[in-house]
Order: sequence, then structure tokens, then C-alpha cells
Amino acid sequence: MRRLVLTLAVMVSVLAGLPASGAAALTLTGSTIQNERLSDLRFATPSLHGAGRAFVLLPDGYAADPARRYPVLYLLHGGLGTYVAWPRQGDVEAITAGQDVIVVMPDGGPAGWYTDWWNRGRGGPPKWETFHTDELVAWVDATYRTIPERHARGVAGLSMGGFGAMSYAARNPEVFGWAASFSGAVDITRNPATQATIIAEAGFVNGRPLGPFGDPFLQRFVWRAHDPLTLAERLRDTRVILTTGNGRPGPLDEPFDLGDVVEDQMYSSGRRLHQRLQTLGIPHVWDAYGRGTHSWPYWQRALRTWLPDFLAAPQPG
Repeated sequence: MRRLVLTLAVMVSVLAGLPASGAAALTLTGSTIQNERLSDLRFATPSLHGAGRAFVLLPDGYAADPARRYPVLYLLHGGLGTYVAWPRQGDVEAITAGQDVIVVMPDGGPAGWYTDWWNRGRGGPPKWETFHTDELVAWVDATYRTIPERHARGVAGLSMGGFGAMSYAARNPEVFGWAASFSGAVDITRNPATQATIIAEAGFVNGRPLGPFGDPFLQRFVWRAHDPLTLAERLRDTRVILTTGNGRPGPLDEPFDLGDVVEDQMYSSGRRLHQRLQTLGIPHVWDAYGRGTHSWPYWQRALRTWLPDFLAAPQPG
């Protein structure tokens, strides 16, 4: 209900030309212009312990037509990474050159797992989901010339970010109309390896291994409340893209690459969500492309391949 109220507030504020309540929670404390398209933004927010960060990548010619509005893609990074990953390693500027889209690349913490942390039931910071889906979405819509409608707002990510994309879309169907997982951990309740990874990363980075979702057994209800597989029914009205390799060396890998087990695990995770969506009769794309590792060349290719699918969504006349 809270998210429905927020969404109505965003719609009203856009029509009135005023910032939404979510946007009001953010204070822009600084920005660094990298070039005419890319800006590095810093925010103060009660949702996080420190500063909130995000890159915003504008389309070519954004300033030339002040009446034009654009769809927005929220692009999420993977585990042990930060918001600089897509600009520095993902070739996102070249991939989106000439495309009519605003790309927002927020920080999700190296082991944030795109959730408001359980924190032994106390809640409180870090609240990554609140920062992203409530505050940042509202701020972007109030600041840039966006099309503030779900059909023109997408979310995509790699690995941990692939989980985040599907979890956000399922938990906030009124916000995102398109979601894509590139080698994503989209099953966190039936995949012990993913659970172990989440716990290990949170422990290593933050010193709180059970911080994000709690204990997988004692707080199973928390894990299920964020699990794309469990929430699959809520993706019924969302355009869903699932892409993954099988972990064996593929055409984009270096010679003598031995492959990896991580991508094999992501394939199993993605296949379970694919099968669940099939059972529910929910249309989606299952792009299991075979050979390929858990690495940037495949995620770059996935963004390049599926960005046109997002931009093909019907736009208001």
C-alpha cells in the first residue's frame, strides 16, 4: 500500500511540476560532469549510512530539444562491484550512443543485495531498495525530462544486479514495466550456493553476514519476500528478459579460459525462474545462449542485444 501511495504521489507531483515525496528525501550534495552525457552524482539520504551515489547518462542531443521526454533504464551492478562498473567496464556509453534513453546507474553497495537490510529485525540503514525505487526514481523523474510511466521505465543488471532487477520489478510492479537479468541470481531460496554467497559477501564487506535477509532458515519469510522465483506471479504484466551462459568457455572468452562454476549456477537459477514463469503462463524471454562465462563481454553483449527491446515499448503519442 505504501508503494501505491508513493506512486500516486509521484504522478501528481509530475503533473504539478513539483518534486515527489520520494525525491524530497534526497539532497543532491555534489555532481561531477564526466562529459556532455555522463554525470557522477552524490546524495545525502537517511536510507544509507553514507552518501548515495549514481551515474546518470543522458542521450545524445538531450539539451537540443527541451520539449522531448525519454524512457529511463536503471542499470544495476554486480556483487563486490560499485556504481562505476557499468561506465568503466560495461562500455555503456558506446552501447547507448545514438539511443533515445536516459540510463541511471546507482550504487547498490558491494554486498548490498538490493534490499532494505533485515539487520536482526531492527531494519534501518542500509535501505538500498528504498533509496533506489522510492527516492531515486522520484528524484530522476522530478529532475530530468523522463516519461514517468512504468512502460517507459526499465531495470536491468548483472549477477547480483540481475537479482536486484527481478526482485525490484516483482516487488514494485507499478514502477517498472521491463526487467532484464544478465547472469542473475534470480533464485535465492532454493539455491544454497547463492545463499552462501550472499552471507559470505555481507560478512566480508560489512561484517554482518546475516544483515541483508537474516538467517536463511529462521528468516525464510524475509528471503521469500525478495525472491524473484517466489514472487514470479507478480511479473505477469512485466516484460521479462532472462539471459545466461552455461559457464563453459565461449566465443567471447580468452583462449585457454577454463570457464567457471558461477555462471553454471546462474544458469540453474535462471532456468528455475524460466520454468516457473512457463508454469504460470507468463510470457518472457529465456535466452540461454550456451557457452559463455560470468564475465563482462557477455553482459555487454546482453545490454546491446536487449536494449532495443526496451526501447520498442509503445510510447505515448
